[in-house]
Amino acid sequence: MSSLLGLIQTLCKSLQELSNEDLIEADIALKYVKDAGFKVDWLEKNLDQVKEKKLKELSGLAMLQETEEKALRLKRKFEELDALAEEQKKELSATRTSLTFDDVV
Repeated sequence: MSSLLGLIQTLCKSLQELSNEDLIEADIALKYVKDAGFKVDWLEKNLDQVKEKKLKELSGLAMLQETEEKALRLKRKFEELDALAEEQKKELSATRTSLTFDDVV
């Protein structure tokens, strides 16, 4: 009976708290409870849903991290290009400066 209670408690954890080890232990507990003769199809369905959500969460986290890394690289590139544009503006401004009378004489 404690296996059943532990399994239910595991399923009630948030995805952030839930580890892969927890899911493996939940699978083992579910098998134990089923082998003991309990009809727990509903619990098996819930466990499958939680495992699917956890997999989706991990995939989403990986995609988010990749997107954040790309954004950081783009920000750095933008800053480099922005600095280059400022330098080019300064050079252009210096090029456009007219000669004064004193420069000519």
